[in-house]
Amino acid sequence: MKWVGLFTIAWVGSLTLIQLWVLLGDTRTVTPRLWFKHFFARLFCLVVIPVTFYMAMFAIHFVCLVNPGDGDGFMSSEFQATLNSKGMQDVPADVAYGSRVSFRHWNTQGGYLHSHSHMYPGGSKQQQITLYPHKDENNIWIMENQTLPFMPEDYTGPNLTSPKAWDDMGPIFVEDGAVVKLYHITTDRRLHTHDVRAPVTEADWQNEVSAYGYEGFEGDANDLFKIEIVKSHSDGSEAKKRVRTIQTKFRLVHLMTGCVLFSHKVKLPDWGFEQQEVTCARGGTLPNSIWYIEGNVHPKMDETAERVNYRNPGFFGKFWELQKVMWKTNAGLTESHAWDSRPPSWPILGRGINFWGKHNRQIYLIGEHFHG
Repeated sequence: MKWVGLFTIAWVGSLTLIQLWVLLGDTRTVTPRLWFKHFFARLFCLVVIPVTFYMAMFAIHFVCLVNPGDGDGFMSSEFQATLNSKGMQDVPADVAYGSRVSFRHWNTQGGYLHSHSHMYPGGSKQQQITLYPHKDENNIWIMENQTLPFMPEDYTGPNLTSPKAWDDMGPIFVEDGAVVKLYHITTDRRLHTHDVRAPVTEADWQNEVSAYGYEGFEGDANDLFKIEIVKSHSDGSEAKKRVRTIQTKFRLVHLMTGCVLFSHKVKLPDWGFEQQEVTCARGGTLPNSIWYIEGNVHPKMDETAERVNYRNPGFFGKFWELQKVMWKTNAGLTESHAWDSRPPSWPILGRGINFWGKHNRQIYLIGEHFHG
C-alpha cells in the first residue's frame, strides 16, 4: 500500500510542476506576482494541508492509544516508556557491584536478557538464555565483581564471591574494563558460555550461552565477562568511564574465548517459547553486541543518589520513529500471502485488504465497504 501512496504523490507532484512550468513560460498573461500566487496556493493546498492533516491523525492516536499492546515491541524503549504500565520510575544512575540489574539489547526490540528454569534440548542441555520482551523477575541479575582490584591482599572480610556479599558494603561503581559475573537470582545460576554451538544458528562463530551452576557454587572461568564501554554510543562523559543506567552502552566480552554476548532477530522454537536467541559471537557486528542497563537497584543506594530515566521523545520524536518503523516493517513484507494485492488489481479494486483478525473474526475491505 505504501507504493500506491508514493505513486499517487509522485504523479500529482509531477503534474503540478509541469503546470507551474507552463505558467512560468506564459509571460504575456501571467505576471511574476500572479505566478507566485499560483505557487503558494498549490504549496498550501497540496503540501501544508495534507501534511498537517496526516500529522494531526497521529497526534490523535498518541492521545487516545496510551496503553501497550502487541505492536509496541516494534518501538524503541523511549517510545514504550510513554505508554501506560510501560513507563518506569527514576532509577539510580550509577551501577555498583551487588546491584540488581536488568540488561536490554540495544539494536533489536527483543527485550531483556532473560533466563528461566528450562533447559536446552540439545547442546550442553544447560539452562536457556533468551531475550524476553516483557519486564519479569527472570530478567534480574546481580552484578558480581571478579577481579577485586581495590581490595588489599590481607583482606579478611566477608566472602565477596557470594552474590549478596556486597549488600552490606558501600556501593563500588562498575568501571570500564571490569571483569564481572552475572548471577541469575531466581535460579541461582550464572551467565555462562563455552565451545558449544548455538541452539539454532549453525554458524561456527557463534557459541551457546547458558545459565550454569547452583546455589552456593562460586562459578568457573567460563562465567567471566569483561565490560567494554562503547564510548561512541554512550551519553555523557561519566557514562564513558563507568557503567551508568540507560546512558552507558557496552559489550560483554567473554574472557576465555574472546566472543561477545550477541543477539539477533532469530527466534527459538517452541521449546524456547519463541523467544529471541542469545549467543556469544566471535566477530559479531557491533550493533547486535551492544547492551545497556535499564533496571538498577542496590541496597545501599538511597533516595539521595543521582537518578535517571528515559528521555521523553515528544510528539515529533514519536512521529518520526513511527514512520521509520512502518517503512521498515512494510519493506520486510516481501513474501506473497493470501490477502496481498498486486498493481494490476489496484485500478479496478480487484483485491481487498485484510485489516485485522482476532478471535476467529476478520475485518476485510472490499472496494468501499467493510465486512466484519
